[in-house]
Amino acid sequence: MLTLRPATPDDVPLLRHWDAQPHVAAASPSDDWAWETELLRTPPWRDQLIAELEGRPIGFVQIIDPALEDSHYWGEVASGLRAIDIWIGESRDLGQGYGSRIMRRALEHCFAASGVTAVLIDPLAVNRRAQRFYERLGFRFLEQRRFGDDDCFVYRLTRQQWRSRSTGHATHTSEITTMTTPHLYFEIQAEAPDRAQHFYRELFGWTFTRVEGLPVDYWRIDAHGMQGGLLKRPTATPPDECGTNAFTCSFEVDDIHASAERIATLGGRVALPVFTVPGTCLQGYFIDPDGNTFGLFQVDEGSDPT
Repeated sequence: MLTLRPATPDDVPLLRHWDAQPHVAAASPSDDWAWETELLRTPPWRDQLIAELEGRPIGFVQIIDPALEDSHYWGEVASGLRAIDIWIGESRDLGQGYGSRIMRRALEHCFAASGVTAVLIDPLAVNRRAQRFYERLGFRFLEQRRFGDDDCFVYRLTRQQWRSRSTGHATHTSEITTMTTPHLYFEIQAEAPDRAQHFYRELFGWTFTRVEGLPVDYWRIDAHGMQGGLLKRPTATPPDECGTNAFTCSFEVDDIHASAERIATLGGRVALPVFTVPGTCLQGYFIDPDGNTFGLFQVDEGSDPT
């Protein structure tokens, strides 16, 4: 369970400790958050939150209304916006997917207010890892801008963009896993093509079109930019744990743990539990209802502020 709770003056020692960590300092080198003062203030335009994983503090989130914030950091901006600062406290918690989970909680918090139309963030211009992190969440580049001594890239995520990318929060038909779109053609064999189509349609949102005039039952797959095919398996389904005698495709997702839970609800199974490839990604392998093995991976955010 990952939750966000209000930060209190009792959190000052922890936050000061986090401030001293190299990855936090690198993300915001010009900031002095003056915790002893700021945690005593509760203006209506700001939320200061501690992210906890099963009760263990792992990160900090600040959400402000930039039109009302008293230092006018963002200058003259429209109403209906929010701006977020976020970081993971300890280096050992980097690369575990926590940043994505915290950011989704923060965005849910922002858009819970009906008047909020968009969220802004401002990673350093040199921090490409942080920019990629926000881009994968759907943020779009707005402009390059200097805030004090910091050269930053401003990104924005609108309510409509957030809703279009959100999974598991609306109707059943919208519960699809967000994927990237590399160039790839792949084929899946299935003893029961209808069952396989249901699994991948519900998991990834793929669409299937039957191809007539072929010597086998075959469907083309539109997988959000990737292209593939589904065919009726011509031989018996291999037994479990026999290994694979074909290339195994792995697909990038935003939240591998949420995707693993979704696979289980759709009748899939775990072939190899999610594990960390240091400095690279979280990786896991799964089996669809027809016995096909496929992989999922979530990119490691490395030295991101998240």
